[in-house]
Amino acid sequence: MGISKLWEVVEDAAQKQSLLNLATNEGFKTDNRGIRGLVVGVDISIRIKAITAALRTAGILNPPPKVILERIFYQLCNFLLAPIVFVFVFDGPGRPSVKRNTRVVFREGDAELIRILKTMILDFGFFYYDASTFDAPGEAEAELAQLNANDELDAIITEDSDGLVFGARCVVRTLGYSLFSNLDIHSLTLIRPSVQHECIIYYDDAIQHTPGVSLDRDGLLLCALLLGGDYDDGLPGFGPKIAHALAACGFGRELLDSRHPKLAQNMPATFPNVFVAKLYLHPLTSKSPLFSASAPDVDSWQPKQPNISSLSSFCSEVFGWRGSKLLQKFNEVLWPGAAFKLISSPHVLYYPGQSAFAALYDWGTRAVPRPVTKVVVLKMAKLKHYHPAFPDSPPLNIYRVGVSASNFVLLAGLAAFPAMTPGLISIPEAILAVGMRDLSLETTILTLPDSDSEEAGTEDGEDDDILEIYDTDEEDLQKAHSSLKSATAGVVIDLTMD
Repeated sequence: MGISKLWEVVEDAAQKQSLLNLATNEGFKTDNRGIRGLVVGVDISIRIKAITAALRTAGILNPPPKVILERIFYQLCNFLLAPIVFVFVFDGPGRPSVKRNTRVVFREGDAELIRILKTMILDFGFFYYDASTFDAPGEAEAELAQLNANDELDAIITEDSDGLVFGARCVVRTLGYSLFSNLDIHSLTLIRPSVQHECIIYYDDAIQHTPGVSLDRDGLLLCALLLGGDYDDGLPGFGPKIAHALAACGFGRELLDSRHPKLAQNMPATFPNVFVAKLYLHPLTSKSPLFSASAPDVDSWQPKQPNISSLSSFCSEVFGWRGSKLLQKFNEVLWPGAAFKLISSPHVLYYPGQSAFAALYDWGTRAVPRPVTKVVVLKMAKLKHYHPAFPDSPPLNIYRVGVSASNFVLLAGLAAFPAMTPGLISIPEAILAVGMRDLSLETTILTLPDSDSEEAGTEDGEDDDILEIYDTDEEDLQKAHSSLKSATAGVVIDLTMD
């Protein structure tokens, strides 16, 4: 969707890395926004359409909301495995009623799907505009682009190239080439995409300054008008190469004020279509002059832990998972992300006597609810090599961490069933270093034996029982950690509670 072949035009400016690499290097290590992570907006409408299309390809022509929600549930579980605050945006009532000469129809059942999905998003500790009933007034990708342009979002995830023309500064494509090609919902490792997989990232600065691309927003607009997209069909005979060449020459800027005489002989009198140009340059968003509803509360977009108790009730009611089946599902897909969130959170401290990370402070409510959410580290092993490696990203040094999920099981109300141990979790060394920075790791943490993993240990055979901190001694992080520790002394709370 979006502008025809625009991804092809800007391909040389694209960068490839994983969301985990991006968020760790540009969010966590820099203490971005004081939250040690990124705030990323997601065009959820496109993801729903992608899942629905994949299900239809698999023979499920009219998938019920439960089937779609179950796929999204697995995706949200994986989204927990990166230091990212996700903000999901839905299309609003002011979106265009016709796209690609087809009337946009709001199907019966869509409202119920969205209502249930919003509940699930909040239970995961994510956001859709501060848990209000507010959606994007128009198209989700336009709202996301506006928030990104205003630096209220660090990046946006969408498959719609319109986002570039709307003015987004950083667009991430995650669905990639294997668009839900495997619909096995019983194994998270088979669900695409994940935060560890390669995604494609487009920065506006790179699009403007990469040789062979060289497009500013005006040039992107001209490409949209020539190639066609959701709003019109463009001009016949103008393919991506010709459109790109004209836009790169600066004709897009001149067309904003008047038609260029050199183009006039090959273009109809109606070009440029001023109405379509205005849809791209001035889309309906929460920043529009005529928009009078409440704008999103961007200050509330802070890291939160998933509400395990609420998710347990949700999955029992919506998916019918109960008892040992629910525990098995959570052990496979939810516990790893819940543990990662605790270990990576700026509001969590490490208790050396228990080898435990526990949620300490609710930045919003400053309340002290119970029960406490915590995770106990049982063992760690440093991988021999930097992993994963992507051409456009500094490599990450990864630890494989084993944890006890007994506290999670208790919160889920599943303590009566046989205990299970989650699989090892991949956590960047920088995240572990900050979480434990004031403490020696010479505690009850156990090193994973070489026999348990081909990747365990170091090349010289020495044990990794001490976590070395290479690049996390920045003065600002030291001060932030000390300040947090002082402010929350003696206070242990669960961030997921309201």
